[in-house]
Amino acid sequence: LCCTPLTVHVPLRVLRLARVAAALRLDPEPAASAAARRAAPALADVPGERVRDELSALLAAPAPVPARALRRLAALGALAVVLPEVDGLRDVRQNPYHHHDVFEHTLEALGYAPGIVAQLGGEGFLVDPGEAGLPGAARLVPLTWAVLLHDIGKPEVRVKDENGRILFWHHDRVG
Repeated sequence: LCCTPLTVHVPLRVLRLARVAAALRLDPEPAASAAARRAAPALADVPGERVRDELSALLAAPAPVPARALRRLAALGALAVVLPEVDGLRDVRQNPYHHHDVFEHTLEALGYAPGIVAQLGGEGFLVDPGEAGLPGAARLVPLTWAVLLHDIGKPEVRVKDENGRILFWHHDRVG
């Protein structure tokens, strides 16, 4: 995967490349990354349930794997294809109370999700993934999807008020 060039024959392998490389803390060979960049646009033609399942596997991985993998997907141009709303969070500045743009804030929140669930008593209180339309997914995955998508309305509603403050009124409804 990361030691020899990879030819991405199936676009879904772009998602796997990002997930596996992040999980193993490896950097793909330049040829593998180039092949993944070329294959990324074809992810639009992959059946949605296959993309959902691969992204759910990514979101089920322990922190910081999801954040690393999502950053790699963005760098490869794949995130813009499979999750354009999440890709649109990159470089969206927030008010000074936030130390990250919306994208990095979202990735940071993803990293906290498993610990918060553990502090609240574990995964037993979480919805069954099958009931959330994610059959076969790990118990934490519906929550991590919610965290991943929680701020997707921010780019659309971002405004600066007369005092220069950045506001995101109703981003929850828009998202």
